[in-house]
Parts: sequence; C-alpha cells; structure tokens
Amino acid sequence: MSIKFLNLTIKSRRKSLGITQGQMAMRLGITRQAYNRIENGETRLVTSKLPEISKLLGMSEDGLFFESLKEFADKREFYGGVCRECLQMYERIKYLEKLVKEQSDHIETLKKAK
Repeated sequence: MSIKFLNLTIKSRRKSLGITQGQMAMRLGITRQAYNRIENGETRLVTSKLPEISKLLGMSEDGLFFESLKEFADKREFYGGVCRECLQMYERIKYLEKLVKEQSDHIETLKKAK
C-alpha cells in the first residue's frame, strides 16, 4: 500500500474532527510545517508517531491502516483485484482476532471460577 493513502487518511480524519494542522503539530511536538509535510507525503511518516497520531484522531493504529487500505481499494490502485483480496483478508484476520480474544477471556473466566 502506498504510504500516500495513509497520509491522506490522516488528513481526512483530522479535517473531519475539525482539528487544525497547527493543533496536531503542537500535540505531536513538531512544527506545523513539519506536520504539513507529513500529510502531503513530502516527509516520511515516522512510525514512532503513529500511536500518538491515531490516538489524537480517535482511532486505533489498526483502524488507521484499515481506513487507508479501504481508501486504496476504493481507488483501485492494485491490479487484478489484489487489493480487494487484501481487504477481505484483513477483515477475516480482524474477525479471527476478535474470536481469539473472546475465547481467551472465556478461558480466564473459567480459570477464575475454579
């Protein structure tokens, strides 16, 4: 997936929340110009900032990537439907993770009941 779609997702989400670039920059401890370059894809997005960015945008890191992947799929940037398959696979993985968590929680409950 192109990192550009991640940048565009961040920008779109920020705007929908009514947060300015200056506010994001201040909360991230960087200049507005540096933040602008991140959103415009002129500067590589530092992965260490992703948890903080996703938190400021009210999303999980997974959610941020998922939205980017959906955007990518919608733009049909992959050839031969590969992107749609990636999106479907991601959805299945998230569902399986949910099932595993539910089972783990159930096992913990049973252990405590002993």
